[in-house]
Amino acid sequence: MSFSSVFRYFLFLLSFLTACESLTCDGMPNMQYELPTLKAYDSAQVGSGQGIQVIENSVYLYGHAATGTVQEFDMELQPTGWVGQLTVQERNLIPHPTGLAYRKDFPTFIGTGGWLYLIDWNLFYEDRILDRALLKEISSNHRGTRPEYVFYHGIWYVASAEYDPTDRKNELLLMDPTLLSTANNIEDSGVIIHRFEIPQLVQDIHWNDENQKMILVQNINLWEGWRLSSIDVDKAVPLNNAENAIEQTRCLLFYSELEGYTKLSNGKEVFLTGDWGHHLFSTE
Repeated sequence: MSFSSVFRYFLFLLSFLTACESLTCDGMPNMQYELPTLKAYDSAQVGSGQGIQVIENSVYLYGHAATGTVQEFDMELQPTGWVGQLTVQERNLIPHPTGLAYRKDFPTFIGTGGWLYLIDWNLFYEDRILDRALLKEISSNHRGTRPEYVFYHGIWYVASAEYDPTDRKNELLLMDPTLLSTANNIEDSGVIIHRFEIPQLVQDIHWNDENQKMILVQNINLWEGWRLSSIDVDKAVPLNNAENAIEQTRCLLFYSELEGYTKLSNGKEVFLTGDWGHHLFSTE
């Protein structure tokens, strides 16, 4: 039996034995429980996985390894051999990347606790380090910087989700990408356009181009369980609340810490956990 098959069986067995006892999304709007069959992939170079971003026709995982690391995969989730280090002059500038916001013809931002970094993606891709690619460091007093591009009322914004497990009132910001790219702090005049409350334990944001919905990538409990909440941003902004704009809650009964999610053009759903090593999974 292959490693992938053994790992899938172990993951299923662990989830079956533990999830039903302690993982619950009861009370969430439009909730459904799932235990999908998943295929495991080797993504050891990323270290502790933190998120996923699709750029052009490639999948990029970012995480916390010996340095902050970005690794490229093809659409079949096989490594291409490209790996980038989030370093400047051999200094580990972004050891724990928590977000990568990319949109063609828009500024690219990488987030980590208390900072957003504006980078030139093409230079980073060419050099595999940030020495030439780092353009600006932008400070933030927002508790968690998990950037992603989100579309609202005909405009692309940089969304950033707060992560504070001790406070039930976390917040999501929608920021002007042009003004953000010239700011010293996200609170500079005109940068933040909208803000609204979100549930706790949001690890990442995924924008679904297909249905124009924002997906909050969450944990069910602290550091465990997988939850995906599909949000109608058109409702969340005027309500000042994402929880009242949830259209679907998917509660996936796996016991690891979900950190990243995306859906590929081939229909596969991809999940990244915070475990070290074999932490990349997809639906069959």
